[in-house]
Amino acid sequence: MAAAAQQGITAVVIDAATVPFVDVTAARMLAALADDLRARRVELRLARGVGQVRDLIRSVIVDPALTHFFPTVQEAVDAVSESAPSRRTFIPGDRVHGCPPPRSSGP
Repeated sequence: MAAAAQQGITAVVIDAATVPFVDVTAARMLAALADDLRARRVELRLARGVGQVRDLIRSVIVDPALTHFFPTVQEAVDAVSESAPSRRTFIPGDRVHGCPPPRSSGP
């Protein structure tokens, strides 16, 4: 959440390819995260969701932004970029598009 709060970050893309399972609680947590980010004017997008993960999220969450899984992370980033070309997108565990990586807080 701290990385998404950086000035100029308006979208977070989660790569769900390696998520083997989610339960209802996890799906609701994603919905709450989307709501928190939306309140900060940051979009949450999901990419590469497979099987049970995709199906459960679609059955529990009614938010169209979370029930659409992009086939690739790049397609999710491109979709956000197309809607607002000046946006910068933070992808947790991957890289920040359009801006330098966050500074580490360590020594």
